[in-house]
Amino acid sequence: MKLSDVLAFSGCLMLVLSCSVKEDREVCPCRLVLDMGEVDTSVVKYAELVVSAPGGFQTRDTLRAEEFVTDHIVDVPRDDISVGVYFGAEDCVDDEGRLGIRYGDECPPVYMHSSLVRAEGESTRERVVMRKNHCLMTIQVQTQKVFPFRLEVKGNVDGYESGGVPSEGEFMYAMYTGEDGSCSLALPRQTDSSLVLEVHDDTQTLKTFALGEYVAASGYDWSDDDLKDIAISLDYALTRLAISIEDWEREYVFDVVI
Repeated sequence: MKLSDVLAFSGCLMLVLSCSVKEDREVCPCRLVLDMGEVDTSVVKYAELVVSAPGGFQTRDTLRAEEFVTDHIVDVPRDDISVGVYFGAEDCVDDEGRLGIRYGDECPPVYMHSSLVRAEGESTRERVVMRKNHCLMTIQVQTQKVFPFRLEVKGNVDGYESGGVPSEGEFMYAMYTGEDGSCSLALPRQTDSSLVLEVHDDTQTLKTFALGEYVAASGYDWSDDDLKDIAISLDYALTRLAISIEDWEREYVFDVVI
């Protein structure tokens, strides 16, 4: 047999043998590539990453802002992968990526990216976009003297699910105004107009405002990608309420029926 025939036969044999080897590629991990190159590092100083999948897969990591220029790679199962990236949430995020707000606390000043990624093939790429998922509400009581009453804001959203959807639960935050008559709190993204503002003394509720309805009437949109901040102004008699929204020129004034 000629040498050329031997080489040809050997090549065919190797091809047959290689094709007969069956590999279950579905059990191989997928490379999840997180592109954080467009994250604004003047706002987001670090990122807490939570990645999870059905079957108990979970991984967490913390990335510094200087690491955003390089793709971050996580080996994940070939499945539906929950990706959560957080800044400003401190210890509020659990291992499954849910951000919970304890009753009596305000929302953390959180910026978030939340997505559900279908991990299939050798790799999949996800562009991380951090959104402002808190609304800073400042309340100013127009008065020449100390406002002696406690203000409480109550609602029906107590955080965010792992997919970034607001979670249903009781929210309450109490505060007193400072010497200038102002106080503030951070609110999570709302799903309806159920927010209320209550004014209390030591024994009873003196006044209840349908705060969510006033905010909705002003045109505020809780579904905006980045939540705007709100300023509330109250006269001392608690009969007039004004709402100003960040970057809006118009102020919305409401006469409050006693």
